[in-house]
Amino acid sequence: MAHVGGRRYVLGLDFGTESVRALVVDCGNGEEAAQATVSYGDGVITRNLPPDFALQNPDNYVESSVEAVRTVLTEVPPAWITGIGVDFTACTMLPILRDGTPLMHLERFRDSPHAWVKLWKHHAAQPEANLVTEVARSRNEPFMKYYSGLVSSEWMLPKCWEVARHAPEVYAATDIFADAGDWMVHQITGRFTRNSCAAGYKGLWNAELGFPSKDFLAALDPAIRDLDDKWLKNIVPPGRRAGAVTKAFADLSGLIEGTPVSAATIDAHSGVAGMGVCREGPVSLIMGTSTCHMVLSKELRIFDGYAGVVRDGIIPGYYGYESGQSAVGDIFGWFVKDFAGTGFDDISARAAALKPGAGGLVALDWLNGNRSVLMNANLTGMVLGLTLDSRPEEVYRAWVEATAFGTRKIIEAHVSAG
Repeated sequence: MAHVGGRRYVLGLDFGTESVRALVVDCGNGEEAAQATVSYGDGVITRNLPPDFALQNPDNYVESSVEAVRTVLTEVPPAWITGIGVDFTACTMLPILRDGTPLMHLERFRDSPHAWVKLWKHHAAQPEANLVTEVARSRNEPFMKYYSGLVSSEWMLPKCWEVARHAPEVYAATDIFADAGDWMVHQITGRFTRNSCAAGYKGLWNAELGFPSKDFLAALDPAIRDLDDKWLKNIVPPGRRAGAVTKAFADLSGLIEGTPVSAATIDAHSGVAGMGVCREGPVSLIMGTSTCHMVLSKELRIFDGYAGVVRDGIIPGYYGYESGQSAVGDIFGWFVKDFAGTGFDDISARAAALKPGAGGLVALDWLNGNRSVLMNANLTGMVLGLTLDSRPEEVYRAWVEATAFGTRKIIEAHVSAG
């Protein structure tokens, strides 16, 4: 048994777009006892790749998390850690062998971009997403109503099909297409599970229907009829034990072998519980590179405007509705880095001093496509009304107003559906 005395703490590992955060919390009072942030060595890989590609190196996940864990364990004894939780961006996926080896580790696939991790914001699978939507609608596939009738290029099926169409040799060699969160849990525990959160919101699975049928996959493309065999099927709800820390990961990280580890969950969705939201009414906004909007309901309501609804997907006993904006912090970071010539504090203060719309500018925040309510990664952003007198803080203010308006549209869609 891992816990041998002293106080009781839990460790959370939050895998974001640019870095991993380790957080240790006191079970007795909820206080944060230690935290560390470690950036991924290779970051987001986009250079010298086709348009809309966004890749990552899975080795970074292990290396960065080990460093973060070792850092927090300098403040909290490892024997006091009673459990570990993992959340991850989604759908971030990678092709692996049955033992968990990423295909990019194999010499013959090292230079194939389709053998690497496809980050959540990899949008090159939009043609496949469009075809999935078209075929599913023509067949009246029942799973479509759980996703407002649209399938996103960010999700598992379009990305897998993209591999099959453009790198059939990688597809053929893949034993499992894994969500990165599930893969990381496997790295820690040596066991494969598939978390119901990512499977539901990003994998077209739900408790009522299961996964899309082999007949549907064959209707998309006979080459992916066997894709159903390349998905993990042992579904485990977030928070449920998936395994325990192995000796190998304990030796790397300093954790105690046998410490329980829960099934993974999506990073944004974990924020709902983290904010203490466990009832109908509030809209939870989890803001970062993108923004995710979460709503809980005791009843299933079908309407246009959400990206997915999953029973027990966020909080047990509720249908969890997810919507989102694909670029928020991304936009502010890009503008400050490449155009503003100043830091966040300075330009934020100058933008905050302006009245709404004072610069006469109107912006669309679709720089990474539109997730909700239009679900189209091909859409692009714009700024209307620029003149030679436009100042950086006015443009920045327009981006802030654009993201606020996007959130307003999402909330109005939910309110109109009751």
